[in-house]
Amino acid sequence: MSKIIRHGIAMPLKQTLLAVFAFFSIHIYASDISGGEWVGGSDLFESPVYMQLQISTNDHLKAIVNVPQWKMVKRDVVNLKIEAGRIYFEIPSTTGVPYIAEGKYANGVIEGVISRGDKKGKFHLIPVKKIPSIVLSKYVGCYQIPDPANKAAFIPHLISYSATGHLRFVNLRDGSTTLMLPVTDNKFFFAGSVMTSPVPTSTITFNVDEKGNTDKFSVQISGLAEMSGTKVSTYKVEEIQATSYGHSLAATLLLPAGNKKYPVVIVVPGSQALNRDDNTPYEEINTFVSNGFGLLIYDKQGTGQSGGDWQKASYEQLAEDVLSFVKELKLRKDIDKSRIGAWGFSQGATIAPLAASLSKDISFVIMQSGGGITPAESEINQQVARMQLQKFSDTAINEAIEFMKLQFRAVNDDKQFEMLQARITEVKTQPWLRFAFGTLPRDNWLWKWWKPVVDHDPVTALEKLKIPVLVIFGTADPLVPKDSLDGMIARITDAFNKGGNRSVTVRKFVGANHEIFVQNEKKQFRLADGYDETLKEFILKIKTSK
Repeated sequence: MSKIIRHGIAMPLKQTLLAVFAFFSIHIYASDISGGEWVGGSDLFESPVYMQLQISTNDHLKAIVNVPQWKMVKRDVVNLKIEAGRIYFEIPSTTGVPYIAEGKYANGVIEGVISRGDKKGKFHLIPVKKIPSIVLSKYVGCYQIPDPANKAAFIPHLISYSATGHLRFVNLRDGSTTLMLPVTDNKFFFAGSVMTSPVPTSTITFNVDEKGNTDKFSVQISGLAEMSGTKVSTYKVEEIQATSYGHSLAATLLLPAGNKKYPVVIVVPGSQALNRDDNTPYEEINTFVSNGFGLLIYDKQGTGQSGGDWQKASYEQLAEDVLSFVKELKLRKDIDKSRIGAWGFSQGATIAPLAASLSKDISFVIMQSGGGITPAESEINQQVARMQLQKFSDTAINEAIEFMKLQFRAVNDDKQFEMLQARITEVKTQPWLRFAFGTLPRDNWLWKWWKPVVDHDPVTALEKLKIPVLVIFGTADPLVPKDSLDGMIARITDAFNKGGNRSVTVRKFVGANHEIFVQNEKKQFRLADGYDETLKEFILKIKTSK
């Protein structure tokens, strides 16, 4: 099944056009293996994945690779060799076993074999045409496509900016989405359609008039009637930038169309390398914009088009990234400066209130599936939940908890690290040890990442807030151990009560996971009943409050 990363968690993708794409004849040729962007797919682990290779030939030959399903983001390849139509490169692995790829170029396509250990599979890559951003900007906006199930209705679709420098196609009714890659200046293919074949299996073509403007597109899918989209004036879509700690940050700003001043919420990403493609709340976009709210979704530092390095950033620095966008929004004439909020998911549920505690310019906060506990407690919770799922005994789990507490004390204390090494020799055969990172070498990036964040206490920030806050959790969150959710919520509400904040709303959604999704009888995911209404009720109170 296809997957989509939303707020950092892999979720099965709902019904999408990509599920029914058949082969379409599109030929994209380069004279040879050249610098630039190449995209395609691999079947190394049987399930097809999307692969992107960015080759640079400036000062010297180098490349980075992105394979979201393999948790590869901007990973440098090593031992890259391109000669006589052949390519060889290796991709370092966190386990120490590299991926090794060898391919041959012919007829505009690189095809070859990729292996990791004793696993072997195929891969293919095709070159992507580079389109000036000024051309792409003509296509962004909201479009209506006739509903095939109801001739009197239309399905709203959004063409927005992607973290990759391309465009993104979003079905605003169900949240399904895909990356659009150019064939020509006005013709694109959907990225997912090249995962299994180097011949793209779908296209979207924009009609451009004599003045260079466009108000329509057509989607061609083999076996289906051509679908046409017409641009409507309901959305404004814009790329904006900010600067924080010397690095640039890139974002997409979605606003209702019109000449009013609109309230806006900044979407704060969760942990790890999340760009705006990963972090956009696709299912909720229309809830906000149709009710007069804007959304700002940004690439976390070190991802997408943003500079910086999230692996070295403290929580305070991540909060300053949020505030850098607040400053930019306050300079605009189309923003209601008194109603700028922050909506944090998972780790972002700690960053968002922290940012609000550092500035009076954030007037409301939404905390979803996180916050209230330290990063170390959160990590322990996640690993305990995984051990519970695998039926580990209470004794084994308690041993693992004590070991993980020691590993976190060792992050910034060399004596504790020595104690940790001694403990590792005692428990090296325990099956629960694989859930801890304490066995990794001291120079591993995870140790460095934990240094500035391990001791952060989110309660201090919560106690300072006197603004409206919405707290959302799912009772079936797989990252929260059984019987721990109420304790997390109590920590949050106690902090607000201590600080005297009486504008806090807490909602738990029964059976919902980390993403506030529930499964139906067909194992399909959908947003929990009442979740959308909860968001709408909260933001309308913000909009109408004095």
